[in-house]
Amino acid sequence: MTGGRNGFTLIELVAAIGIFALVAVMGLQALTMGIRAETGLDAAAAEDAALFRTLALLRRDLAAAVPVPFQPPLGAAEAPWTAPAGGNRLAVSVAGQPRLPGSAEAGLGRVEWRLDAATGVLYRRFWPMLAPREAAGAGPELAMLAGVESLALDEFPPGAEPRENPFDAGEAPPAQLPQGFEVRLRTTRHGTLRLVVAP
Repeated sequence: MTGGRNGFTLIELVAAIGIFALVAVMGLQALTMGIRAETGLDAAAAEDAALFRTLALLRRDLAAAVPVPFQPPLGAAEAPWTAPAGGNRLAVSVAGQPRLPGSAEAGLGRVEWRLDAATGVLYRRFWPMLAPREAAGAGPELAMLAGVESLALDEFPPGAEPRENPFDAGEAPPAQLPQGFEVRLRTTRHGTLRLVVAP
């Protein structure tokens, strides 16, 4: 009578542990790659959402432009829209904004877009009136988009010269808005984006 075999041999046990370790390492690598891919996709989605929000606000601001000058609290009057060449700044007087209680200006305000060239961040600030008495009347400057290299505004159609601030030259403000505005926004991720808006 021969005795039956109980259990595994040492070689079989080592082989089983080796296979289990290999499967565990492969599973960990797959999980790590999945987490990295999800993080990258989340970051890309957040950047895209910020870009779409920025372009939508730019479009809304320029579509609401009105030919009314802006009088800052401590400075010379500014034209209804300004975009100094190479200044990475644009400002436009707008209508149709929510009216502040006690404000004589029915829904008029001023929107300023400013690019911080050192950090590449595009900021937006809103003045709820066109003739504020103090600088504290402006809303906070909000960071809208990162990774921006340049910001420019021209009158549309192409070939029209950018309008400088007419108050600097002692001229009267323009009687009407241009046919349209063209914004060029150059970003590190998406290249140059053009936005054409008719006010």
